[in-house]
Amino acid sequence: MSRALLVFSKAPEAGTAKTRLIPALGALGAAQLQQKMTEWVVTEAAASSLGPVTLCCAPDCNHSTFSELQQRFKIELQPQHGEDVGERMHKAIEGTLQLHDTVILMGSDCPQIDRSLLATVADTLEQHDVVIVPAEDGGYVLIATRVPVATVFQGITWGTDRVMEQTIGVLQQQQLNWYALPPLVDIDRPEDLQFIPKGWLDE
Repeated sequence: MSRALLVFSKAPEAGTAKTRLIPALGALGAAQLQQKMTEWVVTEAAASSLGPVTLCCAPDCNHSTFSELQQRFKIELQPQHGEDVGERMHKAIEGTLQLHDTVILMGSDCPQIDRSLLATVADTLEQHDVVIVPAEDGGYVLIATRVPVATVFQGITWGTDRVMEQTIGVLQQQQLNWYALPPLVDIDRPEDLQFIPKGWLDE
């Protein structure tokens, strides 16, 4: 079975990256954490050896962090396209499924994503159409699929605590065979910083 992994990330620019963390870390500190988390998730995705890794970049692929990761891990870079995160994820998955049997798409702000989790996702996907790793805040940190799922990304109120609930509703409505793994933590708000691996904020 041909697999591909997609990592979604925003350029770690001070003032635009992880803005909700700026009150706690400052603009530069928030951007540095974004860079660290992106590097972590790309490293783990590449180390999983499950398939080729593509870093889906916003607003474009020009940031030095992206090019450095491309060279270090021999990954592909691809700009995100779409009006909202749902459309951007749908387009990335749709294009990838034209070349591969399954796709695993993850964000770059969950340090709990590692190669072991990705292996579990891949194994679980062999028995299900869609596998999701929920986020504690009501969203999700990863979605994997082996079928086109355009409707799963439509009509969702992105950025709210209803994302996972609404997504499950669509999966059930479409009668897709889906499975949710235990929830993890997205690092979005100052109260989430307690879940950052020890030493990351000191580097």
